[in-house]
Amino acid sequence: MVEATTKGLTVGVGYKIVGFNTVLKMKGSAQGVSNDLTLNADLSLQNTKALIRRIESNYTQPTSGTNTFSVNFTASYILSKRITVAMYFSHQANTPVITTGSYPTTSTSYGLSLNLNLAR
Repeated sequence: MVEATTKGLTVGVGYKIVGFNTVLKMKGSAQGVSNDLTLNADLSLQNTKALIRRIESNYTQPTSGTNTFSVNFTASYILSKRITVAMYFSHQANTPVITTGSYPTTSTSYGLSLNLNLAR
């Protein structure tokens, strides 16, 4: 018999600073636009594995699986009615359950994005 299981836990928090432009003390704020700063962070743990069970001989052997840890962070700031600037960071670490088949891997990405809305 083959048993496949996935267990995971994700915790996320977010916070919005309304009127962040007043904190920065920037002049020339666009009329009718609330310059909000939105912060979001997620922390995730996940365990995926597959087991072969031989019930008649009471034998269990893992065949595949990974333990995954990930951290994600985003911050977005509304500059005007049409322009939003966002920053993101993502880190993910995978550790295999069986070390003979694959190696631990880690990936990290980060960046800055500029969103221009051309709609009326």
